[in-house]
Amino acid sequence: MFVTMVLGLLDAASGRLECVNAGHILPVLRSPGIAIRDLGEPRNPPLGIGGASYSADAAELDSGSALVVVTDGITEAFSPAGEEFGVEGLRSAVASVAADGGGAGASAPSGGELLSAVTRAAGDFRQSMPQHDDVTALAIVRK
Repeated sequence: MFVTMVLGLLDAASGRLECVNAGHILPVLRSPGIAIRDLGEPRNPPLGIGGASYSADAAELDSGSALVVVTDGITEAFSPAGEEFGVEGLRSAVASVAADGGGAGASAPSGGELLSAVTRAAGDFRQSMPQHDDVTALAIVRK
C-alpha cells in the first residue's frame, strides 16, 4: 500500500511556499500575467514505498499568483475517444481563467474561479464518460 501526497507550508506574509511532493501530480503555479509552470520536479516517491528521504521545492507566490493542486481524477479523465485530459489539460484550464478574475478592479482570479475552470474543463472533456476516480482540487491565490 502507498499513497501520494503534497504537503506545503505557505508564509502568507512573504508569499514563500515550501512544498514536499511524495509522488503526486506536480502542483501548478500561475503567476500574474497567466504564466503557468509546475512546482518542482517528480523526484520523491509515494509514501509507503521504502525508507526514502524527501526533498522540498520552494517558490515565491507574488501578489496575484496562484497554486493549484489536483488528484488524478482530474488529469486521468478520459474522453469518449480514449484520450486523457492530462497535465496539459490542467494547465490549459488554469490559464483559461481571465487575469482580472471577471470582477471590476480584481487583479487575479479567485480560488473558486480556478477550481470551477479546472473541474468544468475536465468534465467537458470527459463528456458522457463516467468519472473513474475521485476529483479533488485545491487552489490558493495570493491577493
